[in-house]
Amino acid sequence: MQIRQQFHNATVRLLKLRIQNPGISSESEHRKKENKRSAEEEVIGMLGAIIDGYRARRAWGVYKCCREQLRQSYFAAGSSSGSPRGVTWGRCEWTGETRLLRERSDRSWWLLSGVQLSFEAIPGGDMEDVAAVTSLRTATAVFHLADGQWLPTGRTLFNFDPASAAELFRESHEVYRVECNDKKTVPEQVGDGPFNQRATS
Repeated sequence: MQIRQQFHNATVRLLKLRIQNPGISSESEHRKKENKRSAEEEVIGMLGAIIDGYRARRAWGVYKCCREQLRQSYFAAGSSSGSPRGVTWGRCEWTGETRLLRERSDRSWWLLSGVQLSFEAIPGGDMEDVAAVTSLRTATAVFHLADGQWLPTGRTLFNFDPASAAELFRESHEVYRVECNDKKTVPEQVGDGPFNQRATS
């Protein structure tokens, strides 16, 4: 209900601005028109923030509904990928840290989820004598939202947690941190995106 009220209020404000007489008869009227244009741009930005916040929450809600299944699919895909070379996948511990990304060019959604991975060396392989192979490694699993469903991409960013991995995509993606707020898990945009505000419900 709150998002509907916010959208309604912003829309009413924009309509009121646009029905004002736009004619220019003096320097004072010119300043009024410039102020009106600035106010319209501000309201349009507010509308965009409301819509973006709604879409971020919806994308996150879809992920929450199938999170365990996605994690299993990710591990199955990684285990059968043959990467890293010379090892088999061992432990997979999810950290709970997450970043939502929205690509600026096509507005598609991506998700970065923190994971700790360990591996077992394949007997006779290149990694058999590497003691550190069984140590837990910080990594980030990458998922993509396609046709309303999250899918594992098969990509793992080793040596990056989601926060640092998100910085790799900062120029091409808007970044949302997912955190708890008043016992609700909500996305919050971070960085210098055009609609940089908390997406509350």
